[in-house]
Amino acid sequence: MKEESLGGIYLALGFAMAGSATVAAKPLAGVLGPFAITAASLVFALPALAPFVLRGPRPSARELGATALLGFFGIFLYRLCLVSALSRASAAEAGLMTGAAPALTALGAWALLG
Repeated sequence: MKEESLGGIYLALGFAMAGSATVAAKPLAGVLGPFAITAASLVFALPALAPFVLRGPRPSARELGATALLGFFGIFLYRLCLVSALSRASAAEAGLMTGAAPALTALGAWALLG
């Protein structure tokens, strides 16, 4: 199988998992709370991703710091806000907002970075 085809398959699976996580978090948001759901998802994700990190080149201290900040703001806080919103909005509204995130990110980058 060509490398580009395999990349497309991985991308489609990633989007399908991200979309299903929003739907799966909706019923749990009222029961467990946003922080517990976010922490639980990271407890499962970190060991699953560890083999990919361990077989690659060693990152520098600066890269590790940047990755930690990206993980905190881009993953942890994002999931925390998303699950908090799911307890107050419908899954359809959350799906629309999640789909609009790339456009909102581009507008924010344009406004802040020029």
